[in-house]
Amino acid sequence: MPVPDSPPEAIIEAMKRFDLELRDTPYWAKWKEDETYKYAIEHENRLYPVKKIVSLASGAPVTDFAGGDEANGYVKKRGFTVVALRDKGEPAWIFQANPSYYDVRGAVRKWKQIAWLVQQYKNRIHTGDTVYLWESGENAGIVAVGTVMTEPAEMAAEDDKEFIKNETKFAGPQTRVVLRIDRALQETLPKKDLMKDEILKTLAVITFPNATNFPVTPEQAQRLNELLNTAKSILKWERLAPDSFDLKLKNAEDVDIDKLNSLYKALITAEHEVVGAGIKSYLREDLPEWIKDPAAPLTSEVYVSLSNWFLSIPAYADTVRGTAAGSLWDFLFLCRPIERLSASEAGKNQYIIPERFDRWWVEQQRLQGSNQLLDSPKRGDEVSDSRFEDICRSTFLPQSFFEGLEKVLTTKQQLILQGAPGTGKTFVGEKLAEWWTGASERVQTVQFHESYGYEDFVQGIRPTTDRITREATFELTNGSFLRFCERARTSRDKFVLVIDEINRAKTSRVFGELLYLLEYRKKTVVLQSGVDFSIPDNLYIIGTMNTLDKSIALVDYALRRRFAFETLQPVSNGRSVVLHKWLEANGIANAQQIERLFIALNKEIAAKDDGLMIGHSYFMTNEAVKAKTFTNELLEFIWHFYIIPLVSEYEYELTAAQIDTKYSLPAIMRAAGLDQIPS
Repeated sequence: MPVPDSPPEAIIEAMKRFDLELRDTPYWAKWKEDETYKYAIEHENRLYPVKKIVSLASGAPVTDFAGGDEANGYVKKRGFTVVALRDKGEPAWIFQANPSYYDVRGAVRKWKQIAWLVQQYKNRIHTGDTVYLWESGENAGIVAVGTVMTEPAEMAAEDDKEFIKNETKFAGPQTRVVLRIDRALQETLPKKDLMKDEILKTLAVITFPNATNFPVTPEQAQRLNELLNTAKSILKWERLAPDSFDLKLKNAEDVDIDKLNSLYKALITAEHEVVGAGIKSYLREDLPEWIKDPAAPLTSEVYVSLSNWFLSIPAYADTVRGTAAGSLWDFLFLCRPIERLSASEAGKNQYIIPERFDRWWVEQQRLQGSNQLLDSPKRGDEVSDSRFEDICRSTFLPQSFFEGLEKVLTTKQQLILQGAPGTGKTFVGEKLAEWWTGASERVQTVQFHESYGYEDFVQGIRPTTDRITREATFELTNGSFLRFCERARTSRDKFVLVIDEINRAKTSRVFGELLYLLEYRKKTVVLQSGVDFSIPDNLYIIGTMNTLDKSIALVDYALRRRFAFETLQPVSNGRSVVLHKWLEANGIANAQQIERLFIALNKEIAAKDDGLMIGHSYFMTNEAVKAKTFTNELLEFIWHFYIIPLVSEYEYELTAAQIDTKYSLPAIMRAAGLDQIPS
């Protein structure tokens, strides 16, 4: 989303605040040594991290905008100087694909990441470098922009098989890097235009095109970015609601209004040979109103009426107007329906036939790289707020789940995620913490255990050796919580302490007098050492708690009253909460059977205690992702090493034979109604 506007004075104030509050803190004292920081603001002989200063000046979290060109451009427009921190390899690259070997256009529209061959400059291409993806051939030019996410290494390109046209050339492990696709262009930035530019006509891919990887000079990269800033990304659509056929653009700001108006004018003014065949009001009145505001919903009646012109009988489709309708459709969408989206009977030709819409919508979503497919999202699963998009994608949990936790953190400031083994409590807790703070460096994780005490968490007397006399002395030393509080106190940003396995320590002993402060955040207490202490208001606590071990599951009631609790369930209302989304996202061929197996297993366990259900993480294996299926061998491995040992703990009173009868893989398959699981 766009960064809120702020005057140059706000940038100066942000730099003053950085000097006063952050520059000497442990993290920011060494920021220039971190190679992920490539640029800095140079002001009065001092260097400042660009993205952090933009965030402080505008109030926008660092997760809401990109670094590099976006952040650099923001401060440059306000009269400040941006300099490169280091000269590491080339500033940018062009990676070329031959369309006879690889469908790069299809790949960048579907995948967020791509493994790309590195055949030249293997020692100069590095993580964080910018890459312009180039398609060669008759329509040569730049089709996408990405970022190098890994150092060059031997790896295979398993996920790209559907776009590989020459398997021999791409077979097996080869030197590759993983690219993150930051932007797929709506239209190619063509070679013929670049050859007219005094700076870009000397691009290595133009002057000597017989390679895969080409260096781009800083001057060329700057010019490319200037041109790309005026280019448009592919248009990405979403349904207005799960049960609605009305659509809405996710990136309305990328619509080329001039071209859209031109295409619409060609449609509306085209002559038509069939007597009495006119333009319906949906196209004559509603469509031009939408063109004025592409951020508004596009009703199904409008786009169905448009598609009917080129999906009808030849007397309509093979006309100037039918061709113009197809051109306008191709500008808006990435594929055409293979059949009319509506019935052909008079009076019904603007009403969608759901099955036909589903077939088209699946392909449209696949090409634009979205997971909003025909039978999902279910109500409550859709992500309507872009703030939650990344965390929902990484955790496979719905927006409504995080909306609730957002309210808890805003009001209570202390939260515990509880659940059975394998439900992803720590993973979700740390992802939530990073999302809430907007920066992983403001998140710290500690793990409680039986020997963890007040002196580890708050303060304690620690032995030390005098450097001069070499005599042993004892010093009052702050624990992990106090040290983290001091970091938070020097900043206005949010900080989150994640306490893993919070119920494995004697919590009343660990927290001591801090229990009072957890309930009364504005107060101050005197610690056992006699020091006055308060918890910074910008510090939040997220704990995780395993409900399996009943001997430790009951948290001290004084602590329980001070935390909100949220349970992570593996199965709810007869459907897996996370697993089915993970299976779909990774293209697992036998996803339906695996989910049925998972549900049947947990139904059997829940009959004893629904708090003991087995989590999805036991099934989320790299082997299944690579093979795109769960083989019988993989399932037997999961059962032998994970499931049976765990349920044996649950049902300790049963013999091994009884456990096998009740929980073996064949037994659960029968319970799921599966004779076999096709792989």
